[in-house]
Amino acid sequence: MVPKGIMFPNASDRPPVEASYYTRLRSPDELLWDRKKREPHAFFHRHPESLKRLQRSQFLLTDRNSAPETTLFGTPRISIWPIHSSLDPATGKITSRADKVSIYDHKAALASYFGDQKYYVTRSQAWDGEADFRFYRAGSFENEEIFRYLRRLTDQPIPGFANGDATFASKYGNGPNDDRDNLLLSMMDYVRLTNLNDGSLDEASQFCVVCAGNEHMGFGQVSPLIEAKPGKDQNLEAPKGIGRVLTASEVGFLFVCRAEVDANGEIRGTPTAKNKKYLVDPGDREIEVGIVLEGFVPSHGWGEYRPYASVSIGHVPSDEIADTKPNEIPDITLCNIPLELDRRSRTAKTGLNLPKDWMAWGGNLGARAFTERLIQFNPIVISENQEHVSFSGTNVAGKTLSLSFYDTPESAESRRASGDLVQTIVVEAPPISNQSLRLPSLPEDGMPTTLKKRWLAAVQGGPWLSNGDVLQSLVPNHGDYRLIAGKRFVGAQAFVAHPNWGKTPLAHQLVEPTGKPVLGSSLGRQSYIPALATRSDQPPPDYLHTSGFGQNRLDGGYRGPCHPHLTGDFDNGVGSAPDGPYINRPDDGESRGYQLGDPYFDVPNPNGNVLPQVNPVSFGPQRMLPSPVMFGSLPTGVQSNVPWQTLLFRPHPEHYGANSPHDHLLLDFFWMPTVEPVPVSHPFATEGKINMNHVIEPFHYIHRTTALHALLKAEKLMAIPEDSQGHSNSVRHYIDTEQTLQIWNREVFAKGRTFLTASRVCEMPLVPEGETGSRAAMESFWKDHRLTGDNTKERPYANLYPRLTTRSNSFRVHFIAQSLKKARTTPPNRFVPGADRILGETVGSRRIERVIDHNHPDLPNYLSDADAPSLARFIRFRVSS
Repeated sequence: MVPKGIMFPNASDRPPVEASYYTRLRSPDELLWDRKKREPHAFFHRHPESLKRLQRSQFLLTDRNSAPETTLFGTPRISIWPIHSSLDPATGKITSRADKVSIYDHKAALASYFGDQKYYVTRSQAWDGEADFRFYRAGSFENEEIFRYLRRLTDQPIPGFANGDATFASKYGNGPNDDRDNLLLSMMDYVRLTNLNDGSLDEASQFCVVCAGNEHMGFGQVSPLIEAKPGKDQNLEAPKGIGRVLTASEVGFLFVCRAEVDANGEIRGTPTAKNKKYLVDPGDREIEVGIVLEGFVPSHGWGEYRPYASVSIGHVPSDEIADTKPNEIPDITLCNIPLELDRRSRTAKTGLNLPKDWMAWGGNLGARAFTERLIQFNPIVISENQEHVSFSGTNVAGKTLSLSFYDTPESAESRRASGDLVQTIVVEAPPISNQSLRLPSLPEDGMPTTLKKRWLAAVQGGPWLSNGDVLQSLVPNHGDYRLIAGKRFVGAQAFVAHPNWGKTPLAHQLVEPTGKPVLGSSLGRQSYIPALATRSDQPPPDYLHTSGFGQNRLDGGYRGPCHPHLTGDFDNGVGSAPDGPYINRPDDGESRGYQLGDPYFDVPNPNGNVLPQVNPVSFGPQRMLPSPVMFGSLPTGVQSNVPWQTLLFRPHPEHYGANSPHDHLLLDFFWMPTVEPVPVSHPFATEGKINMNHVIEPFHYIHRTTALHALLKAEKLMAIPEDSQGHSNSVRHYIDTEQTLQIWNREVFAKGRTFLTASRVCEMPLVPEGETGSRAAMESFWKDHRLTGDNTKERPYANLYPRLTTRSNSFRVHFIAQSLKKARTTPPNRFVPGADRILGETVGSRRIERVIDHNHPDLPNYLSDADAPSLARFIRFRVSS
């Protein structure tokens, strides 16, 4: 496919390929624009004096500004727009039969490519994260090289911000609890998850399609990037992305009474043929035991997700995590009777029929995500002399019960671990033997008595839990499910017994995908802010129900508070979805494609196996992924077990992310090429950026703020007051530019400083209209708006950051040139008035631009060469006007 519409403003910025290629790329509209003659506006014909004033103001005005897209180290930034590996940017050709590349991909690839090196994240197989990490092409492992490149940058102090030996490697740990590597891989994985429903591609060409011909199967699911294949002798803490595949947010043991003998000796219920002969005496009962899993997808957002997964139960040896062994489980007992796995229900898997009221945008999937069946044990008969639950055995004789999650429905049964095993979760339940929990009884509400029939009814929307059942759950000890999803191997300390474990029949906190609590759930109407218990649209965090999670932190406590009401690191859900531990998924949906009355609040219905069509007219890369500030909800404590701390890209001095080096300096390593409505980004430079340093040196009384006013005028910030009972226009505020810039002036320019990097805008408060421009006033404002999630607070910065810069490639040089005639009696190196004469004089200015010489023979490979010099060595200057 020959892409159209790509334009390179500067001939020197073109990669080294034939010139005719770029001629073909230019659209008729762009060629017409080149032929247009620029005429003065009619205003200047009527007011010629204004034209003279404009000419005299050239020192302060410019019609062009190109900003470099290089790091503070002088090296290339990594583009955050994902591009399929089949694209060869040197030729513009697709190297495979599958056309998974759009015109936007072409433009972004050319802007982040030179010297035959790709400085962008590639993707190839949505169903195999390990293969995508180590994807091999043209003598290099592309994503792995980018990962190593980012590791080298984070190993060094940041130029201009060096605070001793502080680096991101030291800040987020080196060694077995290395969150730095997890962060970098999570960022790359976040990029790979973006743009799963491209409006310019057909349905079968979407990256996330894993079943050609049945595109609705697994649509929207992407397995996470994994650095190394799990297996024997592999590091269990090796970095892993979060992906867009379900994990478990709760593990419950469900005990139901299938049949029992009443006082008259009659058998009620649905006994199995095998056990019916043992149901003899009144009080005898047949019990079924199943494992209920609540699914959760941290990549929650307005883009369809259809689960395509399975889970198996077994025992994981201590020295490997390659696979579970279903025939080797601990000796689990109920009332001292051993439980055996049902050979037909050793695994649970997703199916084509999604549950009723399914929320297709990820987040909480409820307990019915695995629609095909539950993991079940064979029914057992308990005699009449047993009345209470006695349960034990998930960790016996060195065997630990575990759950292994796979990214296909068949993998758990066929044991195909290679490339399919996503993660393993160890489950260690405390024994129940306190004689306070009675055995389950037959349901009295007409509910099916067998687990199989009950689950089939549940998929259709029927209730699946009865007051006569017993359900005992294990829940994450901190409530931040991102930490569960971000690990390959989740140890036994991650899940703890519900506070009512062994005390009440229904000890769980399960909810439906709609947020409605399941029967007996301990989730009340609480919020992530402990003082607020009246909000109905947010489930309470698990930390309100469990205790002691601080003891599991591996950071020694030095990272500070890790509660959501202190860090603010929870995300607001899409539309009416509850708030939660999400990762701020980009919005790659299109409301008109779902044909809804109220987009983002009405629930998309995927049960018809019809995928939503995105309108190419409204599709936009910049809307979807404006800047790397979108990384702000990625957790920073996955390996160190520090919950409710994410990357900090907003003012919050008490947050651990504000320690040196500040989290926002990670933004300097990435950029988002601007490719719409026309490409204004060319290789490692972007046109039209606004310089934050608006005070002219040394003329401090001159402030060039017109462009900043225009920038902030178009932006709104959202702040949810604590007494708000719903979303309305009152929660969106215009930004007071004058008050905002006053903070910049007081804290930066008045102290004789400048902004060294545009990411420092994330340190500066944005003042809503009607508020005072001071730190104290803004702290007070946000204390009254604590329901505002991390993603909502950071979204204005995500929109502002890509439009700002502190460096320029364009310079206007003003000069006065004189022709002199020297007298013979005066020194040759000095002008003597009265003796020497001025013969002629001209006054003018020229715009000078600096560009990277992409054809320089010594241009290094920055991805592989750790000693490569700064790109400043390969800069050349040219006069552009």
